[in-house]
Amino acid sequence: MAWLNIPKSITIGNPMKIRLNRRLVLSLAAVLVVSVLVILSLFINTRTSEIVTFVDPFIGTAGDHGQLSPAATLPYGMVKLGPDTATDEADAKAPKPHSGYDFESNSLIGFSHTRSQGVGCEGSGGVLLVRPSYVNDAQPTMDKSAEKASPGYYSVSYGSPSILAELTATAEAGVHRYTFTKTGRVQILFDFGHAHSKPRPSGITAAKGDYIDGFSSATTVCDFGAYKVHASAVLSRAPVSWTTNDAKAVAVFDMNAGEQLVVSVGLSSIGQMEARAHAALQSRQSFESLVKLAAAAWERELGRVQVEGDPKRKRRLYTALYHAMQMPYFVARKGRSYRGSDGNLQVASVGDQYFGWSLWDTFRTQQPLLNLLDPTRSRDMTRSLADLYSQGKQPWATANEPGLTVRTEFAPVVLLDGFRKGALDVETARRSLPYAGAEASAYGEGKIFQSLEAAYQHWAVAELACDLGDQDLAIHHWRRSVEYRDVWNANFKSVDHGSADKVDLPGLYEGTIWQYRWFVPHDIEWIRQAVGGGDALVNQLEEFFNQGYFNIANQPDIQVPYLFAYLGRPWRTQDITFRYATQEMDHWYGTHEKRQKPWRGMAFQDSPRGFVPEMDDDAGTMSSWFALSALGIYPSLVGEPLYTLTSPIFPQSRLTFDSGKVFTIEARGLSDAAHFIQKASLNGKPLERAWLTHDEITSGGELVLEMGATPNQNWGLEKPKSSSVTARTCS
Repeated sequence: MAWLNIPKSITIGNPMKIRLNRRLVLSLAAVLVVSVLVILSLFINTRTSEIVTFVDPFIGTAGDHGQLSPAATLPYGMVKLGPDTATDEADAKAPKPHSGYDFESNSLIGFSHTRSQGVGCEGSGGVLLVRPSYVNDAQPTMDKSAEKASPGYYSVSYGSPSILAELTATAEAGVHRYTFTKTGRVQILFDFGHAHSKPRPSGITAAKGDYIDGFSSATTVCDFGAYKVHASAVLSRAPVSWTTNDAKAVAVFDMNAGEQLVVSVGLSSIGQMEARAHAALQSRQSFESLVKLAAAAWERELGRVQVEGDPKRKRRLYTALYHAMQMPYFVARKGRSYRGSDGNLQVASVGDQYFGWSLWDTFRTQQPLLNLLDPTRSRDMTRSLADLYSQGKQPWATANEPGLTVRTEFAPVVLLDGFRKGALDVETARRSLPYAGAEASAYGEGKIFQSLEAAYQHWAVAELACDLGDQDLAIHHWRRSVEYRDVWNANFKSVDHGSADKVDLPGLYEGTIWQYRWFVPHDIEWIRQAVGGGDALVNQLEEFFNQGYFNIANQPDIQVPYLFAYLGRPWRTQDITFRYATQEMDHWYGTHEKRQKPWRGMAFQDSPRGFVPEMDDDAGTMSSWFALSALGIYPSLVGEPLYTLTSPIFPQSRLTFDSGKVFTIEARGLSDAAHFIQKASLNGKPLERAWLTHDEITSGGELVLEMGATPNQNWGLEKPKSSSVTARTCS
């Protein structure tokens, strides 16, 4: 399927009346502000009692089942303040938690302020670890029965005597509140050298009175490149003493039973003064108000999607959306400075600036999901990505990153998708085009799987060039987009040999021949012809699923269930996606090996073991696959503004856009048995195709699906117009 003052003087009467009236105005203004805050507080208390209650931040946090964290954060917040736990040193096979946290560990290292969510290797982040403890409690144990988390809030009791830790966050600051249960001497460790990946030189620049300043540096994910972050902590009271040693400091307090201590930590990629300002700003607000504001922010973002149905399914959906709204993260408001990937100061001159990418994963589902649900923010994100080209963008990370990040391959596809969905302006697209072309041409190390991935990126550059009217450049990259065909014929055409289901064969990456052979979504029509026609390709797809070769736990083949719709079998897409979203299935594959016997369970669960073993969420990629499939709309070919329709798992869903328009999806008669689409209508008119355009959805309206227990093999057979990979006339 080529697929966002009161005037200084008031002129009335004599000077005395001016002063009196000005005071009166100021008093009235103060009363008005207080009233607004009270009303806002009431509004927040009302609003946050609905959607956020369906989010469980503990889903996907157990062991190697998602590699996620319950850290307190805002939507797309730089700060992700949460617990870091220790692994069992006696268990050599116990994986180090990529996010710093394992639900199944009760050994607390401390609380750190940044982390990557489920991105493999050993993750990154861990900036400024903070750990209060009574003097003789060196390795405190967490009371797991008292552990709580909700969007923007985390709490746990730990240690002996016990300390209650409560955490919340703003976009650029984390706020800790500690309640001490026993009178005694307490020490708080501040470790600026702590990191989830390899630490680099870090240090303390000041520690006196009620604050401590310093900086943290470490490698990014998989030890590519490095980042540096400035941090400043402001305490609600000064300690008895400070002791510093390199990048660590200890503050000593004498606390009474029931006393509380608040620590506000600001982060900045620019410098110490900005970090201190972020910390000081939050220290002037009550902890409770920050928690309410965080919950309200999440309620607003998650409220873009409203569904009716099974509470457990709602919990899985809203938690998936919660995970999808964590990266990229906010680094600067419009008009403010930020540190670029080249280490130099930049200015967010056009819109808000975002950073922190994992595009090899997120381009497939998460970025398209944001293009659909949040086009205003997505415009800033897409332009922020394009800005990297002028800052020395590399496929992974540079040595001067402003914060944790992963990789930026497939940027050309993201730019094309953003451009066609209104998330990238013409000027930025034109400026980015030569860089994107060079990136596609230089992609990879010549490995087999990269031939396929490079072809897709060349197609994206060609399509973008054509949309911008550059016919010659488009023809060049269209030709490059089919160069993979000889490689495909030599390595992927035959699936009869015994090693076709082996993971990580030479030239492959986290996948098998079976799983990678479909990954030229821009050229499926040629694949169909190469294997002998549509029936032959359908038969191979049936074998792929019937023999358990499909791997929902990793990215290379996650679009494959939707190929059936392109091949005139939309009912097979409906059946497969519905079952993977709702039922226990056999899962034969991990990330790097095929299991001797399958792991059986639900791929997306309502529990800490929320994912298939070894299934990293990869910055919201897998959560976004679930969210899109659960809603029944999926971007089968990222770059084309089309969505394949499949069976939703909710009887009704509503998408509310910034424009105020609402798109409703109603699945009448839906049940676990009756999950096949019988017929459909769009805005009251019969719909005979199993796809919608981006504009049809974002313009608002109503999609009604009549569901049944048996497939309707006559519905949804109309194909969209294909975008050819051969030369065509560009407007």
